[in-house]
Amino acid sequence: IIASLQSQGAGPMPVNICNQLSLAELAGFFRAHCKGIVGNDSGPFHLAAALGLPGVVMFGPTDVELWRPLSASNHVIKGSSGCSPECTRSSCQFEHRCLTSISPSMIMERLLPLLAS
Repeated sequence: IIASLQSQGAGPMPVNICNQLSLAELAGFFRAHCKGIVGNDSGPFHLAAALGLPGVVMFGPTDVELWRPLSASNHVIKGSSGCSPECTRSSCQFEHRCLTSISPSMIMERLLPLLAS
């Protein structure tokens, strides 16, 4: 994704701020520094969506209809390979194929139009 953004001249590059900010600091960071977001179905992604940031969210075994961000400017990507009924989310007999079947190009296909608008 980073390489694709660089080749597209998308501007400032993504940064990794995992476990470095409080929730309030994270909201402030999103407001001040972010044009869009790519992430998994998580609290930080939902916070960014609530703040109005456009983005692409990757879903694995969780229910998209129940947990999708409520913003129309967020696109959901769910892998092409289905999950096993025995999935425990932390342990997967299929090596998390629901997530690993999501490619960077699938994300870029949805992200670039969001960043352009």
